Amino acid sequence: MGRTGTISRDGSGDLFLAFATGNRIAAEPKELTRTLREVDDGRLDPLFQAAEEAVEEAILNALTMATTTFGQDDHVAHTPSRSTGCAR
Repeated sequence: MGRTGTISRDGSGDLFLAFATGNRIAAEPKELTRTLREVDDGRLDPLFQAAEEAVEEAILNALTMATTTFGQDDHVAHTPSRSTGCAR
């Protein structure tokens, strides 16, 4: 998202998703220690790259397909101009 001029921070309204599919842990474990199985971080790089490229493409598509929009209290969001490189 940063490559398209967007940053995320607390309260920005962006949604980030994390998931896990392994390492079942009891709500009240009896053992003092546990063994965890995990995927090597490097093996996840293609997944993160694909997600990054999909988000970037979605943002660029939204910008290039934008039209002038009229909102509450006479607020207007204009179509991006050709000079910004984001016009249709």
